[in-house]
Amino acid sequence: MLIRRLALVAAAGAVLLATVAGPALAADPTPGGSAGPTSGTIVPKLGLGVGQSQLILGPGKTTGSFVVGNGGEIEASVALSIYDFVIDANGVKTPTAAPGPLGASAWISVTPSTFTLAPETPQQITVTVNVPKDASPGDHYAGIDVAGTISDAAWAKLQPQLGGGINLRSRIAFPLTVLVRVPGTVVNGLSVDFPIPALVTTWTGDYTLQPRIVNGGNVAAVWVPASGKVSSLRAVVPTLDLISTLPLAGDQLLYDGSVDGQGTVSLRPVTVLPGASLSQGLVLRDVPLLGSYDYTYALPGSDADSRGPVLATGHFFIINLQKLVLYAGLPVALALILLIVWRIRRLRARRPSPDRPAAESGSAGPGPRD
Repeated sequence: MLIRRLALVAAAGAVLLATVAGPALAADPTPGGSAGPTSGTIVPKLGLGVGQSQLILGPGKTTGSFVVGNGGEIEASVALSIYDFVIDANGVKTPTAAPGPLGASAWISVTPSTFTLAPETPQQITVTVNVPKDASPGDHYAGIDVAGTISDAAWAKLQPQLGGGINLRSRIAFPLTVLVRVPGTVVNGLSVDFPIPALVTTWTGDYTLQPRIVNGGNVAAVWVPASGKVSSLRAVVPTLDLISTLPLAGDQLLYDGSVDGQGTVSLRPVTVLPGASLSQGLVLRDVPLLGSYDYTYALPGSDADSRGPVLATGHFFIINLQKLVLYAGLPVALALILLIVWRIRRLRARRPSPDRPAAESGSAGPGPRD
């Protein structure tokens, strides 16, 4: 019976896995057609990619470029569109039809804007900007959406292989931000908001610190790590130094990036546009039972923008409730269990046994009568 149940669970899991890990093309059965691709059909991969996430056009520079590649196995139709966006408190960009005062979509054009891209073939895109004479000094911005679908010719070749069961094409899109720098007076207005209480706790073992970078100036704050070996993280990206004041924990350096098994550090670019803010999520891993830290959150300066470093300092105390329960709660629970066991044994020792005479149990009883 157990084996049959396990077999049913395994079969259900296989069906679910096949549903989740299906082809990249969304199935949309047509009337009279099959419900999906024929058995054994392999859908070729569409592998569109953009080599960078932002393009900066400095004062006096009216053109720039980036590359779109197709690392997939099938020909792609690519279309580029330019849009304005608004930014929320977390730095999330949302396209908008009404450009704000710093919107630059009307100034920008791209060549080519539509093209067909064969597999393993790069295409260079030229970005041209025409800044109005009355534009305010500082940085203006817009987004470029790079979207790819399977080309008409490739789609026609695929149809016989798919058995007519799929008529929705997969789509891949990448956003790219363009910064246009208008000459004039540069205003650097960076500040840091670090809303961390003096005492914090965690139940998960980790704790996320969220310093927020606020840009009240008219130029973007950009930290793009150079490729290759990094001699000092503090000089290239925002970092959070945690200096332990208790022997239970060591010092920590937190940053937006990762380290692989060989110890190679990968750093993500950080950009805060003018008038916007960005909250970083810096995770303190494996929090000690009790931690006490002096912290320094540092934003590196920039010689190119004549921007000095910005520092935020303070202190916080942290308690790992998970370890507190483990280290303190379990001994207390064990002590209670031992106490209960001891009490039960004492009660049993005092209770008279039904197999023993009362005299043996300690009860004298009335003596014999003459």
